[in-house]
Amino acid sequence: MEVLIPEERVFKGRPNADTYTAVYILTEALRNPDAVFTGLQRDSDEPRNDNSTGWLCYAYHPTMRYDDKGKQYPASENCIFLVFVNDEHVAYFWTWDYADKYALSKGEYLPKDYETRFGNRIY
Repeated sequence: MEVLIPEERVFKGRPNADTYTAVYILTEALRNPDAVFTGLQRDSDEPRNDNSTGWLCYAYHPTMRYDDKGKQYPASENCIFLVFVNDEHVAYFWTWDYADKYALSKGEYLPKDYETRFGNRIY
């Protein structure tokens, strides 16, 4: 599935950590997610309306993160990167979040509270 990334969310003047994150981490999260969820349950994840069926969350644990100059640093072991995609295949929100401790103990990178935060894991 092709996902569109709004240019105005990525390029806001001079490059900064958000720009590098969007260009490198967001695109990798969409290509190689650790998990994909549907049935978003939190208001902060998904606008609540009748047209939100099919919205997705891609979860990915990158090995690196970036600073405002594009320098790479190791990503935190207990963090995960989330990309939210609407039914029109547009990445409308992305953020860092904590990984679920129980899933980490089993070697899986899943978002904290993933069992109640999402309806179904589809990948």
